[in-house]
Amino acid sequence: MPIELKPLPPREAIDYFRAKGFKPSFAWQDVWQGEHARSFTVAKAMQLDVLEDIRGAVDRALSEGATLEQFRRELEPTLQAKGWWGRQRVVDPLTGKERLVQLGSPRRLKTIFDVNLRTSYAAGRWDQIQRTKGLRPFLRYVSVQDRRTRPEHLAWHGTVLPVDHDWWSSHYPPNGWNCRCTVRQLSAREADKLGGVTEAPAVTERPWINKRTGEEIQIPEGIDPGWSYHVGRAADAAKRDATLDQGLAAGATRSLLDKLAAARPDVAHAALRQVVSSPDFARQLQKPTDAMPVLRLPSAIADAIGARNPVAVLSPESLAKNLREHPDLTPADYRLLPELGARPTLIVQDGDVSVVVVRRDGGPMWAAVKATATGQATFVTSYRRTHGSDVRRLLQRGRVLFGSWEE
Repeated sequence: MPIELKPLPPREAIDYFRAKGFKPSFAWQDVWQGEHARSFTVAKAMQLDVLEDIRGAVDRALSEGATLEQFRRELEPTLQAKGWWGRQRVVDPLTGKERLVQLGSPRRLKTIFDVNLRTSYAAGRWDQIQRTKGLRPFLRYVSVQDRRTRPEHLAWHGTVLPVDHDWWSSHYPPNGWNCRCTVRQLSAREADKLGGVTEAPAVTERPWINKRTGEEIQIPEGIDPGWSYHVGRAADAAKRDATLDQGLAAGATRSLLDKLAAARPDVAHAALRQVVSSPDFARQLQKPTDAMPVLRLPSAIADAIGARNPVAVLSPESLAKNLREHPDLTPADYRLLPELGARPTLIVQDGDVSVVVVRRDGGPMWAAVKATATGQATFVTSYRRTHGSDVRRLLQRGRVLFGSWEE
């Protein structure tokens, strides 16, 4: 009797999918781009039990190699029994008004299946790419050569660039709904056989307005709104958050954070000023290796984003990225970080677990602060100089929690 050989489940893809939390949402625009690396969501699935059923079916499809037909056959009766099927009138939490919307349908199940499997495979593939990029340092964009493929994706076919080239930040596939594009990892010899490294395709952007927030966003031509991000790097960021969350749960750093959180705000701010003025912090600005507490949010602001500890740290990964992206910042600028928490001009909530803190004096400076999914850790994800038009756009898309901005 012949032995049937089946491919092993894609472990990295499964790990990526299972690391996600849950996030009920009304519209696909409510959970934006890289947030999908942290949260499993389905538009209009506002009940947690429905979301859990859908997630369980996706997990089984991913780990057991189920087909779309098997996925539908398992899930459709469950969703119908729970009433999440067909067109129904549902209250939009953003407006408080009822809307006639499409809940479950065969077409929606196909989209859920396709999106989650493709993004999970892409994230898992990126994990493999990062482990082997020393031997295979290039990626080749591969599109399906048929009439269903977008013209831009056909034009990108054959692009060969280094693994860490900036072009992949917005063009690492999938690049839209039902996008079938992939990447192939290459050694230097393989890249040479294909003609060598190419020029990065020019990126032309078009304006797009998120109707849920009113924010105008620039989207690269050829990429659907909500897809112009790198799913692999978003997964890396989610893993770093989890690592930071775990790392701060023990040892001297956690002890220091707990003491700063328990201290009176003025005492905590004074201690943080000492931290950013210390030789150790100066060394971090030269070679980031350790997480450093730099900013204490007002307690009410921390509560608003679910941060159990109001003291935000600057991780070595975030600091290294900030040093690359904002080389104009001086050590004196970084020493202003505690002041943003002590005397902010404006604090705007721009996500469920994130705020932007702006201080006009001595700048103005802008710090993005985010809580991890569990709320156990809070960290500064970016820090830079800002200006009036930047702040005006922030005010259009977020909710003011503190202060005001007048020009």
